[in-house]
Amino acid sequence: MLQPLARLAAAPGYLRRPLAALLATLGAALLLLLPPVPGGSATTGYDWATYGFDLARTGFNPLEATLSAANVGRLQQLWSADLGGFITAQPMYAAGVRVGSQTLDVLYVGTEAGDLVALNALTGAQLWRRNLGTQFDFCSTNGVTGAPVLDRSANRLYAAGGSGQVYALDLSTGAVAPGWPVAATTMPATEKVWSALTLANGALYVPVSGHCGDAPPYYGRVEAIDPASAQPLGAFVTVPKSLGGGGGIWGYGGVSVNASGHVFAASGNAINADEGVAFAESVIELTRALRLVGANNPGIPSRGDNDFGSTPVLFQVPGCPAQLTTLNKIGTLYLYVQGHVNAGPLQQMAISGANLIGLSAYWPNGRLVISPVDVARGGLQPGLVAHRVGSDCRLSQVWNAALGSSTTFSSATIANGVAYVGSGTNGKAYGLNVQTGATLWTGQTQGAVYTPPIVANGRVYVVSWDQHVYAYGL
Repeated sequence: MLQPLARLAAAPGYLRRPLAALLATLGAALLLLLPPVPGGSATTGYDWATYGFDLARTGFNPLEATLSAANVGRLQQLWSADLGGFITAQPMYAAGVRVGSQTLDVLYVGTEAGDLVALNALTGAQLWRRNLGTQFDFCSTNGVTGAPVLDRSANRLYAAGGSGQVYALDLSTGAVAPGWPVAATTMPATEKVWSALTLANGALYVPVSGHCGDAPPYYGRVEAIDPASAQPLGAFVTVPKSLGGGGGIWGYGGVSVNASGHVFAASGNAINADEGVAFAESVIELTRALRLVGANNPGIPSRGDNDFGSTPVLFQVPGCPAQLTTLNKIGTLYLYVQGHVNAGPLQQMAISGANLIGLSAYWPNGRLVISPVDVARGGLQPGLVAHRVGSDCRLSQVWNAALGSSTTFSSATIANGVAYVGSGTNGKAYGLNVQTGATLWTGQTQGAVYTPPIVANGRVYVVSWDQHVYAYGL
């Protein structure tokens, strides 16, 4: 897979937590006049613990109560931090972490320079940094590409580096836990973890794919590691060695997990004359132990690098069965029924020109599936498109937000009536009215934004290929 366009597009203040509780009677105007305050310890808040906020990878944060469609237009940049490497991995946010003598909100960011960096989420000050290794392919240097995952019960962060090793790091200090790292691959020159790690079912799920350009040998698979013992629990391989291998799990969201513990993935092309052989170019449903429940190749052309560079997004609308959507590089949005993946897609819609990667997002309040559009097609303009799940449990278009020409828009993050999206090579982040698609806020960076912003406790965090993290707040 010539994966993803983000690889090919790049050339190698301080504010305390809003004091609204104390100043509500003085009105919002007074809040805007408050000067920056150095330092700042956290009080209470919630975490952004996994890619897309939840195991279903919906991108929907139901906990945000500070930012809304009414005030998001007032967002201003609070700080930025140069981390010294391109940033592809979605950051994680942990509220109330004990760091030395302080209790802080901490932002954890991985870079393609192989660094995992912990920042004070309120100020951007670096708390600790650990290098997890790099590997060079003909596109670029690869480091921490897949999003880490938080384990608050163990005070850990799990992350994979370019070395092919998976680390368990102390949230407070960055120290490596005993027994770690664990090898996700013994072939880091040709295999890589592009995707987010997932903590569910008492297991750490690690997706494996190849490097940019599909250089063999590599064997697409989902590995399971016991986080308590740091021992392997098993794996599901998409295309065996006898059929040429390939079939990488490339989607930035890694795998998704439903309420029953079933694991969902989408795979790329095989290294075979038939690129769809075995479980390549397929939507896959597995048990929690990674045994096959069902898989479907929905008629993807067997040649031409037509990957699923996406991750299934899981949801259930009242009155409908549990469903999922996923996107394919041929520009098609697929709708499946969970538990019946073998039956093929319930619906498929051409929403973009070629090279569509990323995930949909799901807003349960409006029954909306919101997807990136990378290339104009069929009257749709590059940006985002929203479809509503109707009473017939099928999708119909509601709005299309044109956000300018770009190579790769990010997936959306939805919080309190606002959809946030990165505009790829346009170097911007947007906040849109989730009901209408109207632009409410624009944040400018100096590099491409391929990663969905995160929203946590009244702040928006954006990572860019200008090697910076940007924090925005009221």
